[in-house]
Amino acid sequence: MYNVKDESGKENNQVIVSTSGSSGNMYVDNYFYYLPQGYYQNCTLKINKNVLIDGEKKTVDDTFYAGIFEKDSDIPVSNIDLVQNGTVEVNIELPEEDLPEEITYTIKETNSNGEPVDKKKFPYTVSGEGNITLKESEGYEGSITLTNSQSTVTSTVVPATNPPSQNNNYQSSNTSVVTHQTISTNVKSPKTGDNTHIVLWLVILVAAAAAGTFIVYKINKKNR
Repeated sequence: MYNVKDESGKENNQVIVSTSGSSGNMYVDNYFYYLPQGYYQNCTLKINKNVLIDGEKKTVDDTFYAGIFEKDSDIPVSNIDLVQNGTVEVNIELPEEDLPEEITYTIKETNSNGEPVDKKKFPYTVSGEGNITLKESEGYEGSITLTNSQSTVTSTVVPATNPPSQNNNYQSSNTSVVTHQTISTNVKSPKTGDNTHIVLWLVILVAAAAAGTFIVYKINKKNR
């Protein structure tokens, strides 16, 4: 690459001279670059970050980070600051030789030191973490979305009360209902195995007693 300038520093590839012996100066700058040995390739990963407060996208005072981990590694290849409700593009240099057909990274929510956050202490619910596979056929490009959600609304639990029954015998002052079991006064005689109706026998007995009384009355009246 080259560039031609005149005495004033302007890009110009012409100079005017006269027969009177005047002279002109031109300057040519040449540029060259040292190329690296072999070849190299970068993969491009876009990380989208959503922050939801009570279901709505908002910007908060906290700073969020994402770690890009290789398989079975606890040390991130890159640990970056995220843009709330925006996108960050990360370039990762791949090996100079033996480029794989695909490479898989694990994306995790991290702190500023690249350590995965403790979900029990982290004040946000994190979703979207996981693996992403970048393929050579797709130019080693991919994207992933991390979402942090938080609810500021405190839910109030109201204890349920049983509706009062119309047949209640007693109701306490705290509206909880005390129910009483109704005991039937109809007592049935236990079965003895004899299916004969006792009422029939009672009727026969009463009729016999009445007949006996009537006969005694007639005999007494005749003797008089």
